[in-house]
Amino acid sequence: MSVVAARSLAERTGRRQDPVYAAVIHTQPTAGTASARWQRTLSLLAALAEENPGYLGYAVETGTDGEYAVTHWRHPRDIARWKKACRMVEGDRRLLDRMFGEESCLWPWMRETAVV
Repeated sequence: MSVVAARSLAERTGRRQDPVYAAVIHTQPTAGTASARWQRTLSLLAALAEENPGYLGYAVETGTDGEYAVTHWRHPRDIARWKKACRMVEGDRRLLDRMFGEESCLWPWMRETAVV
């Protein structure tokens, strides 16, 4: 009988790998938002992310609702700091609420499975 067990990079190499935290940004305008304004705000969010500590980069994904960006961070407090800076610079909270998606944690030890 085989058992499926998660094996992390840490288990295989003896090195600890910290989780990566993610925040989704919707990259396509919602109904009622001008495309040019959406794009300007996206550029602002990207610039502010690059200036914030803990920012690790992003990846563009495509889902059933269209294209979105997944930003990667070292810690949830880094995401909170970035969002606070975004709200200070872009005063339209309703626009930001439509742009920001879910936050999550990408646990490194959940990436692989092995049959033991």
